[in-house]
Amino acid sequence: MAPPEPPVDPVRESNRARFEIELEFVQALASPFYLETLAQRGYFQQEEFVNYLKYLLYWKKREYARFLAYPQALHHLELLQEDAFRKALSNHNVIVALDNQQYQHWRTWYDSIFVDGATSDHACRRNNPAMQPRMSSAPPTARQPTAAAPKPAPPGAPPPQPGDDGAASTT
Repeated sequence: MAPPEPPVDPVRESNRARFEIELEFVQALASPFYLETLAQRGYFQQEEFVNYLKYLLYWKKREYARFLAYPQALHHLELLQEDAFRKALSNHNVIVALDNQQYQHWRTWYDSIFVDGATSDHACRRNNPAMQPRMSSAPPTARQPTAAAPKPAPPGAPPPQPGDDGAASTT
């Protein structure tokens, strides 16, 4: 006979559900095209919705930001506090420019931040092991030579293990 399951605390379950819903919504704000959809549907003109965006600023706190997979969502959330930005989102050219800016950031952030030996103070990257770079054991103050980007793994190759720097083991 299986052991009885512990009783479910309805308050705890309600808080967990709210956390998940708000996390998903905040992460959706990382998409410029989602922001455009919200603007087209008139959400940014509703005072209740603007107040909700202000409420969501608690996601900038370290203990919440660490759960975000898309930290640029916090940047968009901060910009959404400005009325001029909310109004500009109804212009498709602004959306395309925002999408291009975000793409260029993604395309170059690794090279400009980590390959040159600098460190990131961004809480999301620092606390999420999946987003941490593979760096040598040299002290952070030492300049590392800029290396070429690693070649992609062949299809079907197993994912790298944490702490695996790609070098063959000598043991």
